[in-house]
Amino acid sequence: NANGRIREARDGAERIRHVVRELTLFTRDPADGDVATELGEVVRAAVHLSRRTVEANASVRIDPPEEEVWVVGSGPKLGQVCLNLLLNASAAMPSGRGEVVVRWRAFGDRCRLTVVDDGCGMSPDVLARAFEPFFTTRAGSGGTGLGLAMCQNILADLGGTIALDSALGRGTVVTVELRRAQPPREVVSEVPREQAPCRVLVVEDQVRVGRALSRRLRALGHQVEHAADGRQALEILMRPPSFDVVLCDLMMPEMSGQELHAAIVEARPELVERIVFMTGGAFTEDARAFLEGLSTPWLVKPFEDDELIVALAEVAPAPG
Repeated sequence: NANGRIREARDGAERIRHVVRELTLFTRDPADGDVATELGEVVRAAVHLSRRTVEANASVRIDPPEEEVWVVGSGPKLGQVCLNLLLNASAAMPSGRGEVVVRWRAFGDRCRLTVVDDGCGMSPDVLARAFEPFFTTRAGSGGTGLGLAMCQNILADLGGTIALDSALGRGTVVTVELRRAQPPREVVSEVPREQAPCRVLVVEDQVRVGRALSRRLRALGHQVEHAADGRQALEILMRPPSFDVVLCDLMMPEMSGQELHAAIVEARPELVERIVFMTGGAFTEDARAFLEGLSTPWLVKPFEDDELIVALAEVAPAPG
């Protein structure tokens, strides 16, 4: 029935939302500086992204601490380490019969992450060479011998360490130590429940997505016009009446969101601070730098109504 299809669509959108957030976590790497990351978020994302491969050989059990643990390191770098350790543990298992346990705990100014498997283990000779670049016992099955070496280099850059304890027939314990970090100060955006109606221009090249977003905005009480590409949006913006908010997709053919932004800077500079960009998380380096240089908010698709409401409230002119 219709209600069932609506529930399925919402469930599907929520699954997509989680995948996009995980991929964004693994790909948006700050350029420099010590970054604080909640380790549990990275571990859970790595387990989810590698689940299909890992669970062909082993079950995965996560043993988290009672409280969040923040460490020094960006999501992409820590994610690469976690993914490599999970895939290595899986490769050491008899098919479908092993278990991988991931746990992390804070102690003092450090955090210890362990990945334990009950696979075949390593001989002393293999263990002694495990961190050598290009050394692998799985050359015939796709092994490159770079995974552990890369992990060691990443962790050294972060002021961390990695160690192996293994023996044939009793599995392997990988121990990673990281520097603890202070969690960033939380900034809570209050969702305005009563928002003055706005004139909103939705710029979205996927017509169905644009129509669906327009319906959501109208349900929130706003007046909406939809432009199917950047050129059409620019034509609309050049004639009265003006818009309170421009909600614009970043990646579009013909004229991208970045190109539209540049055109608005030239032709309608008073609207620049009213633009909210939307992205599906597929960042080029140029697009990422552009978004991070904005003073206005931007949204990762799919987003909740509360996120949309907060973004509109940040850029819309004050009533009256």
